[in-house]
Amino acid sequence: MRDTRIAVLLGIAAVALFLPTVAYEFVTDDATYIAENPAVTEGVPFTRYFTDTTTTATEPELRSQSWRPVRTIAFRIVAVVAGIRPSAYHALNFICFGAVTALVYLGLRGFFLSRFGALWSVVFFMLAPVHVEPVLYASSLGDHVSLLFELVSLHLALVSYRRGSGLLAAAASLLLLLSLLAKEMAITAPALLALLVYVERRAATAPLPPLRRAIGVVALQGLACIVFFALRTRVLGGHIGHAALTTTTITQGLMEAPLLVWDYLKIALMPLGHNMAYVLGPVSLASTLLGLTALVGVVLLVAFVSARMAQPAVSVGFAWFVITLLPVLHLVPLAADLADRFAYVPSVGLALCFGAILDFVPRNRRGAPSVLLVALACVALAGSLVERQAWKSDRHLWRHAAEESPASAQAQANLGVILLKEGNFAGALEATERAIALGRQGGQIHYWRGLALAQLERPFEARQAIQRALSLEPIPASSAHANLAQIAVALGERDEAERELAIARARPSNDPTVTIAEARIAELAGHFEESAAIYGCLADRFPSDGKYRYYEALAAKRAGLRERALGAARQCLVLMEGQTQCAALVSEMSFAPR
Repeated sequence: MRDTRIAVLLGIAAVALFLPTVAYEFVTDDATYIAENPAVTEGVPFTRYFTDTTTTATEPELRSQSWRPVRTIAFRIVAVVAGIRPSAYHALNFICFGAVTALVYLGLRGFFLSRFGALWSVVFFMLAPVHVEPVLYASSLGDHVSLLFELVSLHLALVSYRRGSGLLAAAASLLLLLSLLAKEMAITAPALLALLVYVERRAATAPLPPLRRAIGVVALQGLACIVFFALRTRVLGGHIGHAALTTTTITQGLMEAPLLVWDYLKIALMPLGHNMAYVLGPVSLASTLLGLTALVGVVLLVAFVSARMAQPAVSVGFAWFVITLLPVLHLVPLAADLADRFAYVPSVGLALCFGAILDFVPRNRRGAPSVLLVALACVALAGSLVERQAWKSDRHLWRHAAEESPASAQAQANLGVILLKEGNFAGALEATERAIALGRQGGQIHYWRGLALAQLERPFEARQAIQRALSLEPIPASSAHANLAQIAVALGERDEAERELAIARARPSNDPTVTIAEARIAELAGHFEESAAIYGCLADRFPSDGKYRYYEALAAKRAGLRERALGAARQCLVLMEGQTQCAALVSEMSFAPR
């Protein structure tokens, strides 16, 4: 009963640790998975979550990479209960993290760790800066749900093995399937269960359950994985990972795997330096052999320490860490090099390993180690407090990632988008060109570069960049052609502008860029009153965006509509307080002759 109370208190502390961040914004892929996803915002028939890949995300590439219906259903439940508010999704992540923290403590105690070892291990698990990403990234709700189901599934499977309960074994298998449907990281659960059963049988002093019972329980867990793969293949196709397996990807993965184990061990332990865009270092045969040799050395050292201490939990914890990393070691194609959220499940193994080592300290000699543990906990807490600042918004997140990983094409590309939105077009151009130089390919990056060039009044280069983007991949074609129409207006090419506008109109879209192109073409023809009317309609469609009122005011001014120009400029100033261009228009039109 005492352990249950401690677990609850640890869970509450984990929630409280992140409560000050509840007002943080949605970031990175939260829009495509949650805020802009009709399956979440509006809902679809229940079976479609399991059969239709379009329910996963609005981004086509992400639909083809993952199938996580339980996560999407969880997103939808939050939307129904609390609306599409970042704070609601953050709050649920905090609660799930608290529940995971509590379960990890109970699991460590169940693995014969002392209260001292289990408590300190979970304190570090809770404070670890590597967990800032999965907790503050709203889209990581699937990671929490998956780990919760996986931990409970393992517990029930072990109980069913000890008691011979077929019902519990079936329940454990069903929970594992739900875990997999939330996140694929749980695919290693059968191997973990086999490891735990093996250790329990080796350490048993009482009569052992029949071996066939152990095999049966593990086989049921394996069956859940087979069912998951069958369903996933039916929905997504034959890819095991995020792309097709080839000789090249397999060879590259085998070379990278030993190095990735070390990278994940590093990011799991380091107090600072975390970001959303890690870059894997140079990979060569020499570096792979060195990494593999070092890994074998650590395995032998862990085995020696575990035998010396007569504590198998040390070896089991390290084995858990390595086994649960297998899905993200590039043995199958993966879209990301490294990510903090991928270390979430493996860090449970590190907690077990650490707790077992702490338990080796005699009770009467724990004073000095406790002082050191307090100091280390303070370092971990400080690291988490610093690292979570980057998750306030996309602007903070990608600026931080670009600073921490300047060689990341992803970080530079996303920084370019942020700078575009902020109106820093020179900075956006620099960031997008840096991303291209770092190897970022595809039409989208050239499209963003073209937008920056257009705003910097370099129309010929902008046109070339956008045309190249259209030739590389199907980016939003209506927006691209609408921007080409605006570039043609800037060059005084009315016929070309109308041709591009016609192409943009032929592709169904609610993108305001098309409407802006219509207004610009009207201005080129000298129809300023018509242009003002078009901008007025845009301002009504997007009442919180002051720039459309500014455009309306400019067009109305050119049309000689003084009162309309003054009214639109004043509304612009209300929406964009302190905006100098709006203020100048208000001043100018206030004193203009009637």
